[in-house]
Amino acid sequence: MTTKLLRKPEHSSSVTNGTALFLEPVDQRSSYSRRWHDIQARFISDLGGWDQVTEGQASLVRRITTLSVSLEQIEARFAQSAQLDPELASLYATLANSLRRLISDIGLERRQVDVTNLSKVLAAMPPPSKRASAGNSNA
Repeated sequence: MTTKLLRKPEHSSSVTNGTALFLEPVDQRSSYSRRWHDIQARFISDLGGWDQVTEGQASLVRRITTLSVSLEQIEARFAQSAQLDPELASLYATLANSLRRLISDIGLERRQVDVTNLSKVLAAMPPPSKRASAGNSNA
């Protein structure tokens, strides 16, 4: 069985060929678009880069990215408000739970760092004199 070849880039949508983030025209200089792109890039990096990501994973990353930015926007509204809006809090909880499930589905999880060997950690650090001078660049 042979696989049908994908369309040439000039015959694909701008989202497919990577020249646009969304189907509809959006000012990619907006804070939303910039943040969306930043978060997407981090998740793609966590999955090993674009050349390691399947189309299904890329689709899930888009959903994860959108939920992440939406949750950040709601968090900003919480920070600006003197009172908690119960409807907004409920939406936040629903979106956060959906985000958690998608992140779990895509296989991203917290990786523990082995810190049982303190000598390796300390050996990897610069000497104290270098650390002090690196923090004080005005000298």
